Amino acid sequence: MDVIDDGIQASASIHESMSHYPLCEYLLQGIFLRLTGYQEQKLKCIMWELATLDLSLRYRYLSGQISIGECSRLEDKNKVLFELLTSLESCGHAYTFPNTINVETQIDAIRNKLKYRLEHSIFAKWLPRDYNSFVSFADSVKAQANGYFSSKNCFGTDSKLKEAYDKVFIHRNRCAHNLFSYQNNVPTLLDVTKDLHGSDNYFSRIFILALIDNIYVQVFSHFYRNVLHR
Repeated sequence: MDVIDDGIQASASIHESMSHYPLCEYLLQGIFLRLTGYQEQKLKCIMWELATLDLSLRYRYLSGQISIGECSRLEDKNKVLFELLTSLESCGHAYTFPNTINVETQIDAIRNKLKYRLEHSIFAKWLPRDYNSFVSFADSVKAQANGYFSSKNCFGTDSKLKEAYDKVFIHRNRCAHNLFSYQNNVPTLLDVTKDLHGSDNYFSRIFILALIDNIYVQVFSHFYRNVLHR
């Protein structure tokens, strides 16, 4: 949320006129890359903390038996979550997953924080259709059995959230590797028709990253209190 606040504050003095619209993609891409990079480095730091305490994990991690790459793929993020939860179990402080009501409360809190920050920002004024798509998508995300934050897999069996993260990953690679230099910088009509859930826009991508971040904040806080800081 701090990164999002910084981006909104940095753009607060920009007028919403058409002459300033070219700044939209440039600024949102910068915020998005800062968020993805922040999360990737955070998860690498968590792995390093775990490897510092567990020599067996350290060997497997440093020898390449556990590979998380840049920690940008969902499967790599899930590996970190699995190792974090496994370490807690081995230390006798197994993490108890929140119940459905608690998960729903957390989703609501993340959704409301983002809406509060974004609804009056220059970005929502520049991209009202994308913002409305985000609101519809975010409102459709609900806690469910074997879904978000219910297992050693960030999204469990929730295919909608997994598909949404696939779009985050694809756009992350476009931005990080400057693929727009030889690809069209607008989606094809076929891509637009495939976005049934409204998840293929910057606001929804930020929401997905915030959902993932929430899991690690909750679980690592438990790890810190019971293992690192005991």
